[in-house]
Amino acid sequence: MLLPAGYTGTRLHITIMTKTKTEAKKLYVGDHHKFRIAPLYSKDGKRNGYWYTHIYVDGKRKVVQKASEDALYDFLFDFYLEQESRPKTFDDVFEMFVEFKRARGRSESTIKDYRLYRGFIDKKIRNKALVSITEDELRMWLVSDFLKQKPKKKL
Repeated sequence: MLLPAGYTGTRLHITIMTKTKTEAKKLYVGDHHKFRIAPLYSKDGKRNGYWYTHIYVDGKRKVVQKASEDALYDFLFDFYLEQESRPKTFDDVFEMFVEFKRARGRSESTIKDYRLYRGFIDKKIRNKALVSITEDELRMWLVSDFLKQKPKKKL
């Protein structure tokens, strides 16, 4: 096999592995990221070399800029990997539920109702990791908050 000038077997192997790793990160980010990833332009319409996208952090949309496309993909890969590995809260699972229902054809008015019902759950419970919610906390919430709101039962 003829190698490009300056490449030895080991150097070529490292180059191929680096390319494969970069492509794997891009695929992973593509599966998790919903927003456009694009070059950033200056006010006069020229590319300034930076790349940007949006992410949601604590329910708020945030712009992320990095010096290169690869740096942005590296950041997004690490961001989504960390998101997957942290304990899920009720709100995290609720958003997955809503996306699942939306994909199955639920109407937006039904989705709005789901969000309304979520309002009956105390924010302390909604924002706490599911694995750390105790039975006593649920009992306290049920007796002290939920029943006082007198939610209407739908028939």
